[in-house]
Amino acid sequence: MRGTSWSSGPREISWGVVNILEIVRGSFQSAYLGYYLFHPFGGLGYMTEALALVIDRAFRELGLHRLEANVQPDNERSVQLVKRLGFRCEGVSPRYLKVGGRWRDHARWAVLRDEWRPAKLSANPRLQRTALRVAAERPGR
Repeated sequence: MRGTSWSSGPREISWGVVNILEIVRGSFQSAYLGYYLFHPFGGLGYMTEALALVIDRAFRELGLHRLEANVQPDNERSVQLVKRLGFRCEGVSPRYLKVGGRWRDHARWAVLRDEWRPAKLSANPRLQRTALRVAAERPGR
């Protein structure tokens, strides 16, 4: 299996994307977590809740052992997001990924299945419905 992707938001508005990429089975049982948010939806809690649900699904339903997110160290919002979700920094990969025409360093953040503590959903019913819809969507729809 190469990956799973969820696009999120009400049918008329997409606010972001979450991907589980490069799923490796066998003795590794690991994958990369990718995500991005469309402007102006930052800071509203959508990505925190969507990632929490997708991560939970990756561990419970896909049976993964480890998820890794690679984040540019100067992307403070993304660094805070992975910290909030319980990821730990394992180091920095110099010139890891080409972004905007330049090779950029990325910090490697990871969480293991036995370390994962599902986040409590927001009290905001709109965010709950959106996040649950994100987690329930099937790839390719």
